[in-house]
Amino acid sequence: MAALCAACYRRGVGDDVGVLMLEQLKGLRGDITQLRGDVAGVRDEVRLTNARLGKVEDTLQDLAAQMLILARFVRNVGEKYDRELDGIKDRLGRLETKLDG
Repeated sequence: MAALCAACYRRGVGDDVGVLMLEQLKGLRGDITQLRGDVAGVRDEVRLTNARLGKVEDTLQDLAAQMLILARFVRNVGEKYDRELDGIKDRLGRLETKLDG
């Protein structure tokens, strides 16, 4: 590459090549600056998304806790009614025995 540039300077095209390289480097600098801005924007979006996902996670954990409490309540109520129903069945069986006897 250095030999190529030296040959260009000897031919008198060095000035044109230098100008072109400088323009290319300036263009690359602008592209890098824009890319950094784009990356910063993406980072901000990721932060917002993470915050939203954190809220969703918290809500789901709250919902799971409420469902657990509700399931325990329903189970306890069901067991209570099962005991009461068993007592009624026993009483009904005794009444039927008295009526038949």
